[in-house]
Amino acid sequence: MLLVPISEMNRVRGLPPDLTDDLMVRSTSRNQEAINGLSTRIDNALAAAGMQAVVSTSKEQGDRVTGRMSIVNRLLHAVAVIVALVGAI
Repeated sequence: MLLVPISEMNRVRGLPPDLTDDLMVRSTSRNQEAINGLSTRIDNALAAAGMQAVVSTSKEQGDRVTGRMSIVNRLLHAVAVIVALVGAI
C-alpha cells in the first residue's frame, strides 16, 4: 500500500493534480439501510454531474473478497485431496 497525496501521485502518473479515480466515504452510522441510502445519494450526485461511477459499500467489497477467497480455498482443498489420493496409492 502506498499513501501519498493525490496531487503527488497524479504528477507521477502525468495526470491533472485535482483528478482522482477513487473516493472513499466513511459513514458514522452502522445501520446498513442508512449506508445504502448514502451510497445511492453519492451515486446519484456523481451521475447528475455527468460522472460514471461504481459505488459499493465496504460490506459489498468484503463479500466480493470472501467469494474470491472461497474459490481459492476450494481449489486448495481439491489439490490436497488429489495429493492425499496419490500418496495413498
